[in-house]
Amino acid sequence: MGDQISWWVELAVKSGQLDNFEALTGEMVETARRERGVLSYQRFVSEDRKCVLLYERYADSAAALAHL
Repeated sequence: MGDQISWWVELAVKSGQLDNFEALTGEMVETARRERGVLSYQRFVSEDRKCVLLYERYADSAAALAHL
């Protein structure tokens, strides 16, 4: 793994807003996956649809900073 950088982001979604959130972030997820140095960019939705987890993993800190 060496210089790889990763993190989890936990987001609370307002009741009834998950569909809007998914539409808004769907393109963002696909674009991020194509960025140089992105090794993993995944989105997970809780069963109750109130929480979204994002997992991001980058080849190195330069790739992570370029994403931000």
